[in-house]
Amino acid sequence: MSLKKTYSSDGKKCTVVFSVNVNAAAGAEKVNLVGDFNSWDETSIPMKKGPDGSFSVKKQLDTNKEFQFRYLLDGKTWINDWKADKYSSSEWCCCEGCFRTARVTRITLPTTKYFIGRKLSTR
Repeated sequence: MSLKKTYSSDGKKCTVVFSVNVNAAAGAEKVNLVGDFNSWDETSIPMKKGPDGSFSVKKQLDTNKEFQFRYLLDGKTWINDWKADKYSSSEWCCCEGCFRTARVTRITLPTTKYFIGRKLSTR
C-alpha cells in the first residue's frame, strides 16, 4: 500500500494516489476508499482494479489539512494503509490506531541527512 502526493503549482491542492497492493487486497473483487473527505461513504470512491489484482484511485484534496481514511474490501473487511503518515483514534474504532491519517501538506527536507548522529549524505 502507498500514498503518492503531488501538489498543484499554486500549492493549494494535492492530488493523492491511494494504492492497495495485491497482497493487501487479499483477492478482493472491489475496494473502496473511505474517509472523512467523503463523509465515510462506503461506496462513493471505488478503486480501480489493476491487471495484477492491486487497486488504486486518485483524489484531489486541499493542502494543509489532515484526513482520516481506511480501505473497505468487498464491502465487509476494513484495512489500514501502513504507509500513511500517522495513526489516529476514533470513537468508531475498538482499538487505538485503527485509522491512518494522510497529512496533505508540503514537507521541506533538510539538505543534510543524519542517521544516529552520523552524516549520511548531502544533496
